[in-house]
Amino acid sequence: MKVYHKVLVAAALVICMALGMTGCGSEPVDGSQVVATVGEKEMPLGEANFLLRFQQVQTESFYESMLGEGIYVKDVSGTGSTFGEDFKSNIMKEMQEYYVIEEKAADYGAALTEEETAEITEAAKAFVEANKADTLEQMTADQATVERVLSLMKLRSKVEAAVKAEADVAETAEEAEKETARTEYFNEVLAGWTAEYPFTVVDSVWEQVVFDRSYEVKAE
Repeated sequence: MKVYHKVLVAAALVICMALGMTGCGSEPVDGSQVVATVGEKEMPLGEANFLLRFQQVQTESFYESMLGEGIYVKDVSGTGSTFGEDFKSNIMKEMQEYYVIEEKAADYGAALTEEETAEITEAAKAFVEANKADTLEQMTADQATVERVLSLMKLRSKVEAAVKAEADVAETAEEAEKETARTEYFNEVLAGWTAEYPFTVVDSVWEQVVFDRSYEVKAE
């Protein structure tokens, strides 16, 4: 998926962390806490927090350039929820999908190759070595967590490709139409899969993740 490739490209980038508008930052979260369950699997907070923080790095400057500072408390969508609430909801949905897809991967013969695993290990190592300890702590970005999230991303891309290959697509359609049909088919299949696995978020744990710091790529 896109974020997987972004992490690989940005593995050696330095993330600059600054205090947000509150003036003081919260304590780092305990990444070992269970933030959700997907079926019988427990999801550690560290994984969800890392995905959120890394996507925050990628999107924060873009949205703030259009909407100004304090975007996380603004109702950007006009639905009555804040940007921060929507952002967290989307991250949790993405993590839920990763866990469900991991359960289904064997049905499609999808697994990471030794080369892919090595690539992920090196990307995680480069990311950890490039950033300061306090930034990594706030992002819950230890070696194991970064490797785990990258592995989930890569596995999703492989399963998605396998599912799309099964889509009934008209050969006479334009390539863009074919890809749209394949994507719609994958989304339908994924929706069916997610319905198979009970999903529960531990709100008291997920609420610990707040937007009191900003993150951006620091130019070297």
